[in-house]
Amino acid sequence: MSGLVNLVVEKAKKIHHWIDDYPKVKTDTVFDTFWVRSLLGVLLCFISFPLLIIPFIIYTLYEYYYGEKGIKNKKNIKKEQEGKPKEE
Repeated sequence: MSGLVNLVVEKAKKIHHWIDDYPKVKTDTVFDTFWVRSLLGVLLCFISFPLLIIPFIIYTLYEYYYGEKGIKNKKNIKKEQEGKPKEE
């Protein structure tokens, strides 16, 4: 068991040295600035928020027209009460 633990510890040390020896790369891109990242976050919010709300709007409109108490269903119920065939 200790042989396995020693093997894992040696591998971890090698990885640690490899990370320390890896040259530090400095990236100076536009996306590293605070303001650009903030604007990208705001744009993401403006894009993703409507995508979350649209299904609820569609469901609400569907229920309004075709639901149990919807407009289309009320017309069908009135026709059934009058003895006319159901409209589909």
